[in-house]
Amino acid sequence: MSTINVVVVGATGATGEALIEALDESEFTSGDLYLAASEASLGETGLYKKRPVMVENLADFDFSQVQLAFFAVPEEVSRDYADQAISAGCQVIDLSCCFRNEESVPLVVSGVNSEVLEEDNYDLVALPDSLTVDLSQVLKPIHGNSEIVRINVATYQAVSSAGKKGATELARQTSNLLNGLPVEPELFAQQIAFNILPEVGELVESGHSSAELGLVSDMRRVMADETLAISATCVQVPVFYGSCQAVSIETRYPLAIDELVSVLRDVEGLDVSTGNAQRNYPVPLAVVDKAAEACSVGRIRTSIGIENGIDLWIVSDSVRKSAANNAIGVAKLLLKSSL
Repeated sequence: MSTINVVVVGATGATGEALIEALDESEFTSGDLYLAASEASLGETGLYKKRPVMVENLADFDFSQVQLAFFAVPEEVSRDYADQAISAGCQVIDLSCCFRNEESVPLVVSGVNSEVLEEDNYDLVALPDSLTVDLSQVLKPIHGNSEIVRINVATYQAVSSAGKKGATELARQTSNLLNGLPVEPELFAQQIAFNILPEVGELVESGHSSAELGLVSDMRRVMADETLAISATCVQVPVFYGSCQAVSIETRYPLAIDELVSVLRDVEGLDVSTGNAQRNYPVPLAVVDKAAEACSVGRIRTSIGIENGIDLWIVSDSVRKSAANNAIGVAKLLLKSSL
């Protein structure tokens, strides 16, 4: 086990808390864990190795104490502090969208395109959105087997993808409505309780949302195919945890369902369900309760009317498992190569 000191920046957010739990379980370092967040979180604590760790003010944090920093914060915070951490000799793994489009910064999904970290000793590594993590882990091995030529995906995203504020808004609106009280949207564009919104992120002039554009861009980078034909529709649903993706792919070469299932069963961290007639498919409640698998795949079937087409269903606890597990996986790769 390596001995390095680590800081989780954004320790009191939903992803930050998931990272602390994942770090505690992974035991990939015997060093100290530091927690940093905004001044509003001072006085809060996290639990690591059965001991409380006090949250420090990010504005005053000394990054020279640590060798690795996870940034689980909004884009603007990463922009303000990542360079400061790197200048102090710290390597940064950023989970925001701040650096995802910068060609000089590798965008990495552990086990999918890990080889990009072998090209150099990087001070900064960007991670894609957790749904891109899940989608690429499922589709990359299929792409290597039969070459995917087209992807169509619709995401159904739990409010936890918007952080603690998303979960709070859904809980408050649900309570108000059940008690005959009015609701006023704050975080989401419209009422999210008992509703579905075909909008995640900001809508741009083209009619796409920032989440849809980001998913397409990130998938092309992670799959190392800038010409990959992919379209996305991102939908916000009134579920606290557990996001879903309905995926339709077209492959260049025929791929039997049995062969596809065999390919996916060899992927570490995937739980593959078969037996559609028995309703043996993953749902958010079941996936959130699972301790091991980060991602479940089911409803695998041949597309109707599309040659070499296959439809499937992906479910994951995208914040508490996919995002955190990928961050830990990338950290382990950095440990091997440079730390």
